[in-house]
Amino acid sequence: MKGWEVCGHERLGMKTVDRIESSLHGSVPAPHVLQNQLDHLLEYEIVETERHLLKNLQKIIKASDRKSWVATFLATAIILHVMERDAWRLLYWVHHQDQVRLFKVDVKRFIDENILSGLVHW
Repeated sequence: MKGWEVCGHERLGMKTVDRIESSLHGSVPAPHVLQNQLDHLLEYEIVETERHLLKNLQKIIKASDRKSWVATFLATAIILHVMERDAWRLLYWVHHQDQVRLFKVDVKRFIDENILSGLVHW
């Protein structure tokens, strides 16, 4: 995974990576503090989007419209499958910390938020 990069004229004190064997070769990586902040904002946005998605899905299910039943069922199956895979990925990171040192946030908190988000709307 490459991570966040700096674009434009301002480099924030970072230099271009010159090592050819690096996956970051030719890019200017963002400082670690900035990467952590951007990761946190992205993850927060994902949690909020999932919450909004589940609320809307719950409204559609409660409406019990027979015409859209198949589409609702398929959408629900896909959404829950993706959320379950995400939860399993987070659990893997918790139990294999030695293999995934690149993860920079509190995984346990995101697992709890993911599970809570699913429980609140169902």
